[in-house]
Amino acid sequence: MLESKNINHRPVVKCEIAEDRLITLSKVKNLDEEIYSGIRDFLLESESIYPSIGDWWKTRVVPGLKIGERLCEAMIINGEIAALSIVKYSGKSSKLCTLRVRENYRSLGYGQRLLRRTFENLLANKCKDVHYTISEEVLGYCGEFFAPYGFYLATWNKDRYVKGKDELLFSVKSEYLFNRLKVANLIEATNKKAVLFSIKPEYADLIERGQKRVEFRRKFSENLNSTLVFFYVTSPVKKIRFVARIAQTIKSEPSKLWNQFKDQGGVDHQAFCKYFEGAVEGTAIVLSDVQSLPKPLGLGELHSDGLAFTPPQSYKLLSDSDPLCIHLKAKTG
Repeated sequence: MLESKNINHRPVVKCEIAEDRLITLSKVKNLDEEIYSGIRDFLLESESIYPSIGDWWKTRVVPGLKIGERLCEAMIINGEIAALSIVKYSGKSSKLCTLRVRENYRSLGYGQRLLRRTFENLLANKCKDVHYTISEEVLGYCGEFFAPYGFYLATWNKDRYVKGKDELLFSVKSEYLFNRLKVANLIEATNKKAVLFSIKPEYADLIERGQKRVEFRRKFSENLNSTLVFFYVTSPVKKIRFVARIAQTIKSEPSKLWNQFKDQGGVDHQAFCKYFEGAVEGTAIVLSDVQSLPKPLGLGELHSDGLAFTPPQSYKLLSDSDPLCIHLKAKTG
């Protein structure tokens, strides 16, 4: 289990689990039953690793939330908990008790965003250091999640939660975490970008209807997971019509991409082979969070707003400071 009186927290932000939002719980006397049940059920999904997690939530976390000793934050996406963190405050050594991201949101950046926010909350309470524990069973596939923040292995305990399993304790001094957090936030800010795709009307229709979740490209940049994508629908539409997120990019031989994504690509085998003819490698771009724009943006509107817009042949990277990127984000909220 990730668990640690400087209590000077913000009051609870009460929200129903209904749409995309962040709920923050601390110094709350009575938890809303829907929120209580949603968090408990989400935690119970980790019961195989932490067998007493349900009791821990009921007997330790909830009382701690009521007195402000603990803080819980949850990101609600599409009506479900996408990511959750729970911390325990202490003037000496505050603890990140748990941070969990639902599997289908793990490539979208929600976990890192919540982790940075959680660290900022802990540092605001003037603790000397921050620590967390993690099961050896989990370390192999999520240990790198904390790598940017300077934690070191302080000790480990055998049989702490599961007999025969080690629980490793990692720690970092607050001043060092503060500096590493500034760097992480700076990198996040400078790396912000968006992608503008050109796409044929028939494929655009399939994406908006949810029948095409993967876009194939002969060439595409790497490391763009969670990046915002704007779709320009080509002639005769000639409008930026919807937006999505890149959930994952997979580079491989075209034949392997077809075998893996043929049911999600929205193209038949003949068209796929014709597109990749002569290519030794291609990219499958898995899309998520597809949203049609309330008012599609045509070339005339963009030009009248003073933007020199030329549709890309395939795609174009937009920096966060690009006037077109700023304009599109403002239009899409």
